[in-house]
Amino acid sequence: MREMKSGRLLVISHEFPPVGGGGSSGFRDQLDALPGAEGDIITSLAEGLPAFEQRGAFRIHRVGLSKKINYETSGSRAASWLVFAAFTLAALGKGFVLCLRSEYSLVIANYAIPAGLVSLLLGKLFSLKTAVNIIEADILDPGSECREPYRGPLRLAVMAALRGADKLTAISSHIRGLARLHYGASLEIDVVPFPASLPEISPLSRAEAGFGEKDFVLAFTGRLVKRKGLAFAVRSLAALGPDVKLVIIGDGPEKGPLSALAAQLGISGRLIFKGFLGESEKFSILSACDAFLVPSLHEGLCLAAVEAMHAGLPVITTRNGGITDIVEEGVNGLFTDYGDVEALNEKVRRLKEDAGLRARISAANPAKAAGFLPRKTAASYLEALGL
Repeated sequence: MREMKSGRLLVISHEFPPVGGGGSSGFRDQLDALPGAEGDIITSLAEGLPAFEQRGAFRIHRVGLSKKINYETSGSRAASWLVFAAFTLAALGKGFVLCLRSEYSLVIANYAIPAGLVSLLLGKLFSLKTAVNIIEADILDPGSECREPYRGPLRLAVMAALRGADKLTAISSHIRGLARLHYGASLEIDVVPFPASLPEISPLSRAEAGFGEKDFVLAFTGRLVKRKGLAFAVRSLAALGPDVKLVIIGDGPEKGPLSALAAQLGISGRLIFKGFLGESEKFSILSACDAFLVPSLHEGLCLAAVEAMHAGLPVITTRNGGITDIVEEGVNGLFTDYGDVEALNEKVRRLKEDAGLRARISAANPAKAAGFLPRKTAASYLEALGL
């Protein structure tokens, strides 16, 4: 793949690993995949992390209200907006100083707010080209569990960030559609998914993974939060035969309620919590499962499904969000409707009873997943940015 054209990048993202979730880690992986990329990253202060850090060819500058108060620790919605405002002002100040000291070919914002506002203002002040990468929380308010668009001043802020950018990218066609629906049908937006790290897998036998030879094992990976729909999945599990089990890789605030629900339904022994696993162990466990479950209320993209496909698993998913870019009915997975226990059970039974369908999907899925390798998404990102 060709290297990026000369010129430093100024990157702004209020979340950058280890702070944040998939929106920050996916963007980091995208930056890491850009050949020859270098520059500065402005992100939030966080406890235990230095205000300045050299990370490869990028210098990281952490700014904001306090190392102890950030987007992950702010708690209340009002406190979150205080942190939002503090980061916007601090990032603008740091960006102003950096633009005086260095020349940049492009200012990239990950998230329309708050980063997109900062990039818009810096672009105007220093006559710089700007780009905004859009994720679902930019368009739909997380306070509504991403069911409703922003209202009032926040809507105006998102609109300014999107309409003022020179380049727009979205991580899925679903998010592009939402942006056009709520902020202007004429917006030119390139779809560039985040990359997926797809290592060589050391497969486990079912016995090594702790599964019975006759078990039909569903897998889930991700953070255990309400929008992931795991309560719906557990209720579905209770209506299936005793040989159907669900392995959950990950952790989060819903673990306790899910355990309690499983106990109430009498299926605690069929719900297996693995916690957070290293990448190698995670893929090894996936290789011993039969299918992957995405019961979410919504997904901006769902790279977890791509990882499961790399392990050869068919995907059973709700048809909500960017995962429709990944899964094609009957080709690499099956769709169901969020909250419909009987519909989900019918899909599980179909895969369980049709070994030929499972085999066809398992054979096709690794090649589909390879389309998300870093070198491929990076080439698309460079083209979209004009670099």
